Amino acid sequence: MEKEISISKLIKFSSFLLVILQIILFSTIILIVNYPEEVPNLERKVTIIAIISIGLTVFFGNMFVFLSIKYISKPLKVINRDSEKAIYGNTVDIPKTRIKEFNTLINSVEKHAQSALRYSSTLSLAIDRFSIGLFFTTDRKNVFCTQSFFDICELDEMEGYYRYHEFQGFLRKITARPHPDIASTYQIGENKWVHVMTNEDKLFLLGIVNDSTEQVLHIERLEKERDFDHLTGLYVRPAFIKEAEKFFVNPEGKVMALIMWDIDKLKMVNDTYGHEFGDKYLVNFSEAIKILEKYGALVSRRSGDEFWALVPGESHMELINIINEVRTKIHETFVEVGEGTYERLKASMGIAWYPDDGKDLETLINVADFSLYEMKFNLPEINPARHEEVDPAVYKLLYNQEFQKIIEGDCLTFAYQPIVDARTGEVFGYEMLMRIFSEIIVTPRKLIAIGKLYSKLHL
Repeated sequence: MEKEISISKLIKFSSFLLVILQIILFSTIILIVNYPEEVPNLERKVTIIAIISIGLTVFFGNMFVFLSIKYISKPLKVINRDSEKAIYGNTVDIPKTRIKEFNTLINSVEKHAQSALRYSSTLSLAIDRFSIGLFFTTDRKNVFCTQSFFDICELDEMEGYYRYHEFQGFLRKITARPHPDIASTYQIGENKWVHVMTNEDKLFLLGIVNDSTEQVLHIERLEKERDFDHLTGLYVRPAFIKEAEKFFVNPEGKVMALIMWDIDKLKMVNDTYGHEFGDKYLVNFSEAIKILEKYGALVSRRSGDEFWALVPGESHMELINIINEVRTKIHETFVEVGEGTYERLKASMGIAWYPDDGKDLETLINVADFSLYEMKFNLPEINPARHEEVDPAVYKLLYNQEFQKIIEGDCLTFAYQPIVDARTGEVFGYEMLMRIFSEIIVTPRKLIAIGKLYSKLHL
């Protein structure tokens, strides 16, 4: 290291030279004034001496200014330039100068900075107890990061100060994979999530990072419980409608089929073999229709024994082939409902086509719903799924009004027929026969089916 120069000594030395010059100047003037006879040409000599003294004074003054610039201003520029690099990691190293006073000041600053770093480390340890990471900067040049910040974000760096551009690199790694639904939450690795909160101004930046994996997984579990049926794993009704609406955002050129199923034998399976096998029957049915998902379909459990699917495709023929594949899968599936006892899957199905039967989800649901019950209960021959100009609600209203007319009017008669024991000839009971006077609902079975459909019949 170069030898240090003391500013105070330099100033003292320069002042001493100036004083000597002034003493010489005044002594010469006094000598000439007191002994004029010994000094001829007094005026001329006084002028020369004065000029020389003034010149020397100016010269040494300029030398002093030059030295000040060289030994004071230049080190200040060096300090200002290198001070940005002075703090790195856990150390403070401000470059020394050739000026003693500056070095004394630098040593003092380094001591205070080291003390501040120790306090920062202490604060970092306290923050670590709360399992949060912290980063901050007040100048956008150096950013202090706690050890927990790196540990939580699975980075290999150590606690300390980092250049702002280095920190920006850390932040880009952390925020590369944001959560699709939870704000300011990012995926780290395969199964870890972190939440990043920041508060910033022009130069100030303060950020907190915490491990939010448990919270994210909890939210996802709640969303899954909300959106998916716990037994079959299919969408529930509200989630299905929400997701299905997205298919209609840009529907130009699309062909879709909305399919509804109603399981025909679930009540029988529950009553005969128990609800455990009824659930098994439902699960096997859901597995059969899940093959639609490979074609980009949404599949849902609408209610207890009813299921939905919205299937997109390029053409009607493509969708018909897909639907036939599912029908075959359902028909070929047998469910074990007891030791050595099997029941074939069986369900009624209704279909509505987009855009032929409707251009919005609600209309397609109404058409498919009506088509399903027409098939299931063998209702009159008009099929609204093949008459897009007819609103299926009209037909539902027709059946509803006819049902009310039959129940409230004189359209029903009953006949009682005795049941006789063939061995004894005794009457042990009576069979009640129903006669219906209607051109729309002509059989008791259809009347009961429509009553169930409109929840007006309780058996």
